[in-house]
Amino acid sequence: MGLRLGDGTVLGADAVLTGYQHWRVETPWIPVYGRSATVSDTYEERRWNLRDNGSSINFGVQIRAYASGVV
Repeated sequence: MGLRLGDGTVLGADAVLTGYQHWRVETPWIPVYGRSATVSDTYEERRWNLRDNGSSINFGVQIRAYASGVV
């Protein structure tokens, strides 16, 4: 996996993990209109903090998983 920046720099080939977070969110919210009085916003999220050794650029990869799929 890699990330190419606008200036052509490619991150990822020589990246090291510098941190990791994982959390679960269960937050109901009230829609402006519709059938339901509240809507459940429930997901698990993970984030990997990385540093590209070649360029010394810090970057992160974040993923969010819902019961219906992954974003």
